[in-house]
Amino acid sequence: MQANNLASSLSELCLRYPEPLGVHPQVTYESAVQMLVKAYQLAVNVPFQWSYIDRPQDGSLYMVFLLPQQRGFPNDGIRYQDQENRYSIPAGSGRELEICEIKFGFIPDSSDTTAYRLRRRFRLIKGGNPQLILVHYSAYQQMPIIPAIRSQPVRSYPLRPVNEPAMYVVGEKMGQKVFLPQQQHGAHPTQIPHVASGMPGMGGMGGGMQHQASMLAHQNREMEALERRQARERTTGMPGHSQHPQVHDDDSGDEYDHISTRSLALARYKRNHDYMNEVFMHAAFGDKKPKEPQNPYACFEESEIKEKVMKLEKEIEELKTKAAEREAMRRQANAAASDITNGGESGLGDVSMESIDRTPVEVVS
Repeated sequence: MQANNLASSLSELCLRYPEPLGVHPQVTYESAVQMLVKAYQLAVNVPFQWSYIDRPQDGSLYMVFLLPQQRGFPNDGIRYQDQENRYSIPAGSGRELEICEIKFGFIPDSSDTTAYRLRRRFRLIKGGNPQLILVHYSAYQQMPIIPAIRSQPVRSYPLRPVNEPAMYVVGEKMGQKVFLPQQQHGAHPTQIPHVASGMPGMGGMGGGMQHQASMLAHQNREMEALERRQARERTTGMPGHSQHPQVHDDDSGDEYDHISTRSLALARYKRNHDYMNEVFMHAAFGDKKPKEPQNPYACFEESEIKEKVMKLEKEIEELKTKAAEREAMRRQANAAASDITNGGESGLGDVSMESIDRTPVEVVS
């Protein structure tokens, strides 16, 4: 399909997860959040496929990715007799889940006798990729079909085959196109069977990824073996070993046939980084000449220090002089007191009470 034809068909086509998701009679809000989170993780390595959603059965579940050019949801072959309602609820961990539901749908010119079909779309407008949408179809309350639109078709049949390659929608490969196996064998892209039994919690997603997972594990084993061999070669090449490792061309060798280009480039980047690290790990950075140590006394001036020292020494001498004078005065005072005490005892006579004349006094009555 050419680019202009694809642009004109955005109202009919959508990017769908290529694996069947099973039949789910009901999808709770918690299950929708878990499916959207897991689908984002799987979409990193799984390309989405251009295809139709046409007259889905009750319980059908689809994981689709809408491009920014797609203003509304693509035609699904169902005519609805109601307007789509939109509301959002908090989903925990900083996430917000938006639910868009439209009721009273029916398939024109079919066995539907009442408009009972319900379509719900779930997407994470916060904490997820808002372009990744989980679509669920189920039964709802019955409403009579308006006779004027009972046989009015919603789209033209037969549907045009789609040959546009699948595309990665998130991650590092976003925008890259790739042909899926069923497209390479000429299978119609819309012929994806439904699983009869439900798969709880998106267990069905990634079912076709077992082969890719095994290939990835094989690549990891090959890379580990390659790294171990390179480590042995570096070890045998150290001094003291007489054995010299054989030089191998990096681009020649059959062991790279089963390794992806990205893994090989990553391994070479790590190896070259290790080599450069061994070369530059002992290199000097910046000015190679050692700087002269700064004088710790540079913040002081010698003249001020000498002036302060002289002032302090002068004060110390004055204090010593005053202390010596006080000591001399104290000694003089002690000597004078001693002389006074000795002189008093030798110069005075008998001063006792017995030396007083005790003449009796006559008392006149």
